[in-house]
Amino acid sequence: MRDVTLDRTNAVLTITLDRPQVGNALDPATMEIIGDAICSAPHEGLHAIVITGAGERFFSTGVDIKAVAAAQAAGVNVLANIWGSARRSLFEIVAESDIPVIAAVNGAAVGGGFELMLACDFALASEGATFALPEAKRGMASHFASIVLPRRIAPALATEMLLTGEPIDAAEALRRGLVVAVESPGNLLPAAQARAMAIAANAPLSIRRIRRTMRRSRELPLTAALRLDECPNPYDSEDRVEGFRAFIEKRQPIWRGR
Repeated sequence: MRDVTLDRTNAVLTITLDRPQVGNALDPATMEIIGDAICSAPHEGLHAIVITGAGERFFSTGVDIKAVAAAQAAGVNVLANIWGSARRSLFEIVAESDIPVIAAVNGAAVGGGFELMLACDFALASEGATFALPEAKRGMASHFASIVLPRRIAPALATEMLLTGEPIDAAEALRRGLVVAVESPGNLLPAAQARAMAIAANAPLSIRRIRRTMRRSRELPLTAALRLDECPNPYDSEDRVEGFRAFIEKRQPIWRGR
């Protein structure tokens, strides 16, 4: 059994964590596979990615604690290797991806699994999904979530999750704006893939410009943010001309990415 499956449909890649025996936990090899797939996706003509977990119980329970404990018993600090090695953190790779990444949270998203979801552009959840950051209960510190979660939802709600380590359900995640939709288990992945395909059908230069502007303007004063001119500039592109022409001619545009 492969720990990660990669399935391509047109310009959409679906990445499935397939380690149900350990709650789809993340070990170094699994994170490398996912990170490499995301980094290579733009060069393979992919325009959107969906990340999900196998089964209906777990999206990901985070870092594989048993693997970490076994390594520590042998005198190796695996966590230091994961977060401090020459290879970047998987969460950074996802957050800085050149193409959109959607999380389809099919079950429990815990610790590093929660942070993996948080690194994505947005997330959908199944009705039975749960979300928790129990690192304070385990002597860790939720480094990525401590930075990103207060930028994603209300700071007080983020602080509560981080400091108590208590879980919330899918309905509460939707109320807090942590996910954009709650779906039945059978409809979750099709719904996420449909959104990915809708994104992939749009002009790639426009998608790249929008995402870069959103990310890089977030902490800027309004006057500075309004003067950002992130490249590529779709207004000077062949695709913008094609988009106008297709609209006037009432047909689907043919994007060239230039």
